[in-house]
Amino acid sequence: MISASPSGRTTVVQVLSSPHSGSTILGVILGSAPGIFYGGEMDRVPVPIWHPGLVCSCGEPTSSCVFWGSVRARFESAHDSVRLERGQERFEPWGSLLRVVAATLVHGDALRSHARETATLIREVSQRASSPLVVDSSKFAGRALVYAAAQSEGLDVRYLHLIRDGRAVLNSRKARWSAAGVDTESVRFATRSAVRWLIANLTFSLLFSWRRGKYLRLRHEDLIRDPEGTLGRLERFLGVSLATPMAKIREGSAFPVVHVPAGNRFRLAGEVRFRRGATSALTTVPMAQRRAFWRVAGGLARFYGYEEKSPSEGTPPTVAPPPQ
Repeated sequence: MISASPSGRTTVVQVLSSPHSGSTILGVILGSAPGIFYGGEMDRVPVPIWHPGLVCSCGEPTSSCVFWGSVRARFESAHDSVRLERGQERFEPWGSLLRVVAATLVHGDALRSHARETATLIREVSQRASSPLVVDSSKFAGRALVYAAAQSEGLDVRYLHLIRDGRAVLNSRKARWSAAGVDTESVRFATRSAVRWLIANLTFSLLFSWRRGKYLRLRHEDLIRDPEGTLGRLERFLGVSLATPMAKIREGSAFPVVHVPAGNRFRLAGEVRFRRGATSALTTVPMAQRRAFWRVAGGLARFYGYEEKSPSEGTPPTVAPPPQ
């Protein structure tokens, strides 16, 4: 059972992570528990999710998905989605971080207005899903600060900082960008990846780790190697029962991906099977690139418990090919 939030508030959990850190699979796992809805990268509501072009994990275009269409109708009956979009553009991108920090410090009216719109959206999602807890895997610190401002608008906000070995993140980025024709074998590519990983995770730690009882740091590798122990930590942090996802992992059952409109493309397979274990060292990443990463971000990586000479990553989830 979901424990009652203070004053009956809707609980929103934002997964803070750099890209390619496993936030989608974590969200899908959590979303299989009763009372929890995983909405994917919800910073993409209203654009592009409420516009043509994307496909929901249910198989329907997000613009005509029954779930997201209902949320849109309820939200727009009393609120302006254009105003929500403008607030996102103003406060949520990485380039706007100083602006939202300043607005937070002075309790700016514009930030409060955007926080109110965002809180309304989350409540509509919660009510439509009949789930008092909503998980959002948006990756922007600015959005996390908007959620902090939305606590006065009826949200109980939690921050789940998910960290993955930066060399595994580099490996994942290489796979994505090499397919797009980018030269991913250079030291420069590795250095830029390390800078992105460093800035994102350092920012999340500095801005949110001091929020006692509202912030939890997890490593992707720990979820893969010890899912029961990791989900146990999440149970205590969220005040929920995660017995259902624990049972699915033990049984090897598939996790359904329900109404996730944005995130890792494996969501389009409709289901995912979790496979525990760990691979060997990241031998697929050239030594020069691993060294480049460590020169830039090794200090923070060591703080998070990673070692320079034995990098490893969790085994990725197995999924069916996405529909054509």
